[in-house]
Amino acid sequence: MSAKLNGHSTGRHVSTTVNYFLETPEKVNDAFYLGTVGERRRKHDTAEVTVEDIRGREGDFSLDVQGFQLVSNVSSEKAFADDGKIKAEYYPECETLLKTTTKATRVIIMGHTIRRRDHDVAMEEEKDLPDLHAVGGPTNARWVHVDQSYLGAQERLAIYAGSDAQQLSQTRWAIINIWRAIKPVERDNLAFCDARSVSEEDLHECVAKFVTRDNERDRDDTKDYANMYTNKKDNHLWGVKRPADAGGHRWYYASKMTPDEALLLKIFDSRLDGTARRTPHTAFKCEEDHGPTRESLETRCLVFWET
Repeated sequence: MSAKLNGHSTGRHVSTTVNYFLETPEKVNDAFYLGTVGERRRKHDTAEVTVEDIRGREGDFSLDVQGFQLVSNVSSEKAFADDGKIKAEYYPECETLLKTTTKATRVIIMGHTIRRRDHDVAMEEEKDLPDLHAVGGPTNARWVHVDQSYLGAQERLAIYAGSDAQQLSQTRWAIINIWRAIKPVERDNLAFCDARSVSEEDLHECVAKFVTRDNERDRDDTKDYANMYTNKKDNHLWGVKRPADAGGHRWYYASKMTPDEALLLKIFDSRLDGTARRTPHTAFKCEEDHGPTRESLETRCLVFWET
């Protein structure tokens, strides 16, 4: 299957719908509680899009141009069942991967999220729970977003770099996510958007909050949200609005990803010279989905090029 996109011949592609940020007069989507049932119930601006497969031309895409890059990378860890082992053995592999791929001099890993739960099953199981009830576990994220806004990136730098934050902010730095399949992916693929096709006007800052025992709102449980971040401070991130022109965003995915690959996603870059600064992304469904629930691991990293 082939198509034409912005005048360039493309390869295989699939059609799907994605959930863009929905602006409302009441600004109800400008903040939400992370890891709660209510987070998944938010309303979205749904749009039909074409998502192009990068298979066979992976080398045409890079972190600094489009904002994403697929690399071959075999991990010694296979099960990803033990958080302590992930931190002790997989985190150093992530640090090496980023330094080798980007020529960075320093990497600080902020945390990771493991997703093994089916989104639709979770929605059905939790349909009668109150909004502030904790979810039973992370699922694939089915809304177009960037994990940190520019403000959010600065906040993460201050939190995780600590006393070195001021010095490190004087050099080039970035936030890069490493996305890896735990088992071969047959459904709920991850779509990522060419950073060059997303204007600043398409970005809408919103706040992901954490519910705690001290929160003023009533809650019927106090279950902590597993390993989303080691620090539970509010996170400013980008929601992404539907582009003004139909098809204005250029969407891609890598079909049938395996555990021996790593997808690098640019979340933030301090460079202002045209380098890709942020890559919107989302999980999506399509007619080709089959097989077991998708299992994946996402690791969030601060990356520095010290001079």
